[in-house]
Amino acid sequence: MIRYLSISFLLLCCFKSQGESFYDKVLSPESTQRRYDYFISIPVYSDADTFQYVVTSHFLFTFLSSMNKGLTYEAYRSELSNLLTENKGVKVALPVKELQEKWHFSKVVPIASVDKNATQGKEHFIKQYFNNGIMNDGINYPEKNAIVSYLFKWGIGIKTDHETGYLYIPEEMKKKR
Repeated sequence: MIRYLSISFLLLCCFKSQGESFYDKVLSPESTQRRYDYFISIPVYSDADTFQYVVTSHFLFTFLSSMNKGLTYEAYRSELSNLLTENKGVKVALPVKELQEKWHFSKVVPIASVDKNATQGKEHFIKQYFNNGIMNDGINYPEKNAIVSYLFKWGIGIKTDHETGYLYIPEEMKKKR
């Protein structure tokens, strides 16, 4: 346990020494404690299978808090940052339907057109799906989930605008590109 905590502390120190990291931004208290926060793309393991899901940080924290009574925000942030850095996910013992309906997890399924656009690089990808940082109209939910997942892997966070409901790339994330 001490060794694991030491590694967690070391990783967090490394992130801090390099300035605010991508995970610091998407898992910040200002983000996670609001409904319209960043989307997280994370593998979810069950006894049946493993799937990639997108979920807002707020709903992920709420879900994990319900499973781990007493989970503090700092523990959530630290553990999730470590899991994401190591490309690991969370294990659940819930039916997929409950995960999706109650906890707002959205499964990422392969979309050939999105996969093809991703092979052409971040800039092309963003130009294909966004106009001035706002996601184009006419993109269905499975495509949105795949787009959000690719951008997350590239270190570009996505939020939902609380007035319009549109997905957008916040200014702080545009600077990363």
